[in-house]
Amino acid sequence: MRNTKHKGFAMIPTELLWDKNISLSAKAMYGVIKSSVPGWNFSCDGYSHVLKEGVDAIRRATTELENAGYLSRCHKRDDNGKFGPSVYRVYEEPLSETPDSKEPSSDFPISENTVDKTILEKTDIKEISNNKNNIAADQINTDRLSSDMATFEKYIRRPLRPSEIPIWENWKRHRIKSVYLKKALEDNEYRGDKMTLEHVDDTLRLWASQGLNTIKKIDNYILDNRYTNTVSLLQAKIGDDITVDAKLALTKVADLKAWRDSLQDNYADDGDRFVRDIDMCPMEVFRYLPDDILASMAYHFKKTGNKERYAAAVKAMDKEEK
Repeated sequence: MRNTKHKGFAMIPTELLWDKNISLSAKAMYGVIKSSVPGWNFSCDGYSHVLKEGVDAIRRATTELENAGYLSRCHKRDDNGKFGPSVYRVYEEPLSETPDSKEPSSDFPISENTVDKTILEKTDIKEISNNKNNIAADQINTDRLSSDMATFEKYIRRPLRPSEIPIWENWKRHRIKSVYLKKALEDNEYRGDKMTLEHVDDTLRLWASQGLNTIKKIDNYILDNRYTNTVSLLQAKIGDDITVDAKLALTKVADLKAWRDSLQDNYADDGDRFVRDIDMCPMEVFRYLPDDILASMAYHFKKTGNKERYAAAVKAMDKEEK
């Protein structure tokens, strides 16, 4: 790791200090990183031990620096093409494009495991930007979200930031299914323009830790949290004075939750009411119901000749392997 030429203090760009879009904590974190002694191994845990901040706060600050272009991260590869430790690089000017690995850098890399002079592989950001267009999400073949960067960028309607490319590459390496990526993106829609791939990656990791390994489990998780997330987003944008359209959208989410919970309760305790309700409830709620309930519904619909609801119940069954 190469530090600044001046001993006893660290050089911090004036542009960074006066950037109103960057928090004070991120600016302070930049100064701490730049003042680290040569050979320091980058670690949020390590910085947490020497600073009066928690790991999450440090991670937020470093992520903010990444998004602003003052810090970049990439995964090293060995001779066999396998990923190794992450390598961080700090810049005195925000990145406008990813540096060329063939040219020396004036700044220093910080490795999670060891000192390394490897810098990011060349990525043509202009080429990535040209992939951005106004194609609607429903016109994109989402089966390729996890394997084709251009398709992914069209779906999110913006090019990936330099700090996001390693995250996407990690999804591709681990063969994350496109349907899970689509759901994770959907679960972070309430963040609006502030959403980053780190948010999506955190969502995927949370689902894995909670055993949410089927689309139905994920759909129910999203439904349970959507109302709260939507209210938070609307209040952040327009305050407490929520518009009529927004109230209708929230009502729809609340209605779906109420129907789902009512059908599950009545299936266990009130068979007559359950049969009556399944003929009246919105078919959209089918996707949130357990397979044993759907099987009973399908049997009823087939017996009564309701082909549309029978087909919807069968389609909603979670056939995916656990």
